[in-house]
Amino acid sequence: MNSDWIIVLAVSILITIYFFIIGLNTKIAEFHNKLFLFAKFLPILVTIIVGFVFFFQGGSSRLSNNFDFLPIEKIKTEGASIASSLPGVGVLISMSGIFFSYEGFFTAAGLQSEMKEPKKTPIAILLGIAIATIIYLFIAVATSIVGDGSISSFIQIAKNELNWSGLTIKLILGTTFLLIGVSLLGIINVFTLWGPRALEELIMRDEFSLLKKWKNRINLNKPKVSTVFLCIFSVICLIIFTLIGVFAFDDQSYGNYGEKLNNLYSFADITGNWAALISFLLIAAAIYGCIRNRKTQKIAVQKQRYFLFFGYISVIFITIVLIFAIFAPIIDLILIFSYKPPIPEFSQILKTRITIVIVLFLFIFVPVLPVIWNWWQKKLKIFNKRQKNSL
Repeated sequence: MNSDWIIVLAVSILITIYFFIIGLNTKIAEFHNKLFLFAKFLPILVTIIVGFVFFFQGGSSRLSNNFDFLPIEKIKTEGASIASSLPGVGVLISMSGIFFSYEGFFTAAGLQSEMKEPKKTPIAILLGIAIATIIYLFIAVATSIVGDGSISSFIQIAKNELNWSGLTIKLILGTTFLLIGVSLLGIINVFTLWGPRALEELIMRDEFSLLKKWKNRINLNKPKVSTVFLCIFSVICLIIFTLIGVFAFDDQSYGNYGEKLNNLYSFADITGNWAALISFLLIAAAIYGCIRNRKTQKIAVQKQRYFLFFGYISVIFITIVLIFAIFAPIIDLILIFSYKPPIPEFSQILKTRITIVIVLFLFIFVPVLPVIWNWWQKKLKIFNKRQKNSL
């Protein structure tokens, strides 16, 4: 059905509102978080175990040592992307997916006020990242020693090479996919728990002037003001981006859900990576600010050994990935608009690439909008003072 996306949107809005409500109570939200952690960990464990079981039962590895790139001429004749034609570009762009994997850890810093020992937050984040990295490595090994890293290859090996029963395969896949779907709700749970409290702290420090009128109602334990604001903002963004994904985006990578939902899920995949990338851009900007503070010493801080070394590495790495992630879709748009390849799907590809570039600039512009607003307010105050003095 072409209207399936409306049902998905309605359910998404209800889920968002629900998690914002329970986010007001940290105990309830933390209970949800434990359930989602279990739902998240079990599919990981199943994937690792199944991968090694397949390997020891004689399952074959289908990974290719050859990297196949499209001929550069197809950029001109078929509108191919530079990510699939130029070696290295696709790898750098795909690294934004790595940022998505680690995105949730910085949210722990926003929950320091809820912790028994807030000073241990950096250590907790470091340990969490280390454990997550080890788990990711196990997943990479388990999905590489058999098959080609895809679910479909796992199914083919289980069915054709190892003669597993169809019922067993369906039970494992069905349970795993269900738990993965439930675990994804943990992302919303963490955001609705951390986001309002982080925003309340910004309001308290007069760093978010849009809600300064409600400063006297700030409460970090139950951030009602920020919860209402972020809930309304999130629902509006959800509606806007859903409409963009359904009607202004064309990508059938998810080929089993119908045309509209395929477009929506593909668009959500791209924007999820971009959201993580922009988040790490802000983190890189903060790190660079700390590096500059070492020279200017405008803010008194306790110096840490090796900070400059790791700080520079982080800033350089994020900057390189960001440059390719931003400029690749822009270059793709310029190339297809310039060459206008004589292909039937030209208008669809052009529409999709225009949408990608517009949304990308929105992702960059919206996070810095409060900074621009505060800068404008300060300039306006200075101008008004000068006007009064001149009179």
